[in-house]
Amino acid sequence: MATQILEDQVTRTPQRILFWMLLVVVAWLPIPLGSNRGWSWSLMELLIFVLAAGLIVVHMMGRMPLPRILRKHGLLYVLLAVWIVYHLFQTFPMQLNTLGSLSPTSIELYRYLLGDNLPSSLPLSLDQGETLQAFLKAAAYIILFLLTITLVNSRQRLNQLAMLIVYVGTAEALFGLVNVYTNGQLWHFAQNDRFGRVVTGTFINRNHFAGLMEMVIPLALGLILAQKKQQQFYPSFKARLRGWMSFLLSGQSRLYLYVLIMFAALFMSVSRGGVLSLFAALTVGIILLRLIGRGGSSDAHVGSIVLLLVFSAALWFGVDGLVHRLEKGGIESSRGQILAATYPLISDYAMFGSGAGVYEWIFPLYKTPELGHLIYDHAHNDYAELLADQGIVGFILLALPLLLIYKRLLKELTVCHDPLRRGVLFGVICGTMSMLIHAFADFNFHIPSNAAYFWCLLGMGIAATNIRHRRRVQHK
Repeated sequence: MATQILEDQVTRTPQRILFWMLLVVVAWLPIPLGSNRGWSWSLMELLIFVLAAGLIVVHMMGRMPLPRILRKHGLLYVLLAVWIVYHLFQTFPMQLNTLGSLSPTSIELYRYLLGDNLPSSLPLSLDQGETLQAFLKAAAYIILFLLTITLVNSRQRLNQLAMLIVYVGTAEALFGLVNVYTNGQLWHFAQNDRFGRVVTGTFINRNHFAGLMEMVIPLALGLILAQKKQQQFYPSFKARLRGWMSFLLSGQSRLYLYVLIMFAALFMSVSRGGVLSLFAALTVGIILLRLIGRGGSSDAHVGSIVLLLVFSAALWFGVDGLVHRLEKGGIESSRGQILAATYPLISDYAMFGSGAGVYEWIFPLYKTPELGHLIYDHAHNDYAELLADQGIVGFILLALPLLLIYKRLLKELTVCHDPLRRGVLFGVICGTMSMLIHAFADFNFHIPSNAAYFWCLLGMGIAATNIRHRRRVQHK
């Protein structure tokens, strides 16, 4: 018996260390400007790759068997692997006649730039370096997704990771609010004068800060649903007061406060796309819960909870800036002109794209006079930029695994009765859906920390679908 306990402890310890390392990586990602600088996204990639290598070593040493969940969704993982390899395919030099048949526009551009002295082989990507960089980022995101699925193998770990993400979101919101009201006294990455207007957290752009908030707020709401109890009858004022005091001292009341702070920061970010995307996703999520109708009174009150918190945040900090921005510009901006100029680029590289990460360098050839002399490094529409960079092939290779993931999450939501897993599934579906909606008007998927959080949330969702089979035998 003692020998078995010792063996179990030896097996669990490496897993526990790897899980805590995962928590450290997740907590770090938004801090350095959303990991949106060369050194910070390189560090992100290094940390994730080292963590993956550690997991492989632990498995090879026999300390951690291959999780069942990694054998359960084979098609999903194959499609994700093919999408990653597709980045490398774009960088492989090929014979000119082959390249000409796959991408005639690429040959024309190469001839325009290099004249008649073309090398014997050229790649699909117009910038191999940028595409290789995009490959490393994509690999890091998918590996983080797989790490989350593998290491989050108990209800306790699922709750710990979810709470960590809520703490990170709350800290970002508080940091942003303090900087607004102190004119950026805590900020050391940029000039302080930009804090007189909007909340950005540790991000440079308010829309990217909003991208983080719109993923974290639904997850926090899901945890509130997981902890919400049935309404109780209090026969006297004393009993009612005792019940209120018990609520105020509970973890659930803190979650309400965290969501209130994040809603306030989101409003003060004055991000139209972030606010509208979040409310659209929450509306869909609430409708799903009501249609499924398996969560009892907890699910029935989720809409009331959201309205109460939104109204409280609006009263607390106000939404004057957001309302003024909507009245002044609606939801229109130069994004429409950028998108219109991107359509010919997509048409010219329709099937295989111009190369992942190449948009910034190829777009000047398509920019219209109305856009002036500004440099546009992204299309402000992640779907259009994905088509321009990776073509229809790359778009489909990414869309198919995402559809499989959402099919699995929605199916589990309809049959799940465990409050924690159900709440996490609600948060994952709404949070990632909000990102996908926001992607029509911004480029949050090109902000490394936000893209990493998107895949981490999806990993949590897939992990939540498998925990029920293992929670009786899996140790924390």
